Amino acid sequence: ASFDFLIALLKNKITSQSIFGVPDNVQLILRSDSSHPLFVISALGGDNRKEFKEIRNIIKFTGGISMEQAQQLLGCESTETVDLLRVIDVYEVVPGWFTSIARTDLSKNTPLFRAGLMMMQACGPLPFDSFCDGLRRYISRRYDEIAPPEVIRIFIENFDFKVENDIVSYYGNEQTEMPESETLILQLLSERGPVLNFQEIVEFFITNGKSFATATTKIMPRSPIIEKVEHSLYKLRGSKVSPQDIETAKSR
Repeated sequence: ASFDFLIALLKNKITSQSIFGVPDNVQLILRSDSSHPLFVISALGGDNRKEFKEIRNIIKFTGGISMEQAQQLLGCESTETVDLLRVIDVYEVVPGWFTSIARTDLSKNTPLFRAGLMMMQACGPLPFDSFCDGLRRYISRRYDEIAPPEVIRIFIENFDFKVENDIVSYYGNEQTEMPESETLILQLLSERGPVLNFQEIVEFFITNGKSFATATTKIMPRSPIIEKVEHSLYKLRGSKVSPQDIETAKSR
């Protein structure tokens, strides 16, 4: 009974101020409703919030985070890192790699989800490798690479994408508004044919009020819905083109 009384005094904000000699870490544990270890409680209530936000952003853009990168951000050993990530619903799904396995904080504005929807709406079902290449292109302004394929496969299942026989399809109900630049590319493809060359893309964008830079630094290297065929030639991702289509585009 005396112990319970002491705990009650310590947990009370007013009475605890008159009790001296209680270490800060003990007070932190007693005042917390969490059953997590002390280092987890401290991290959740302290300066690590910025690191947690960065980890979430990395996962939203790349699909996952490596143990090494998470350790560097959190400044923890591997076992502590695992415990801390679990608190924010991030779990190790393959050895050394973590991702979110819940849709918490994930929405249509999540970069990889948006890129996936754009590809599904413009291109239809795609081979998994091609789908991943489109994701990588879309996030390349912020990050050089996406997570390994086995991590991406788990991550995109959060958004109702399915990989069957190495083909990615979408079984959800969400749609995204196609950006104006991608709309222009689709329009040009419908007018000129299945393969476009560098010059006609640039000219079409400038004619439609877009800049040279939009065509050369945003669309050609970063749009998820197109892919390079040969040097300076582009086609709709996943579409089949013939040698004659390629030669026709070259000759224009």
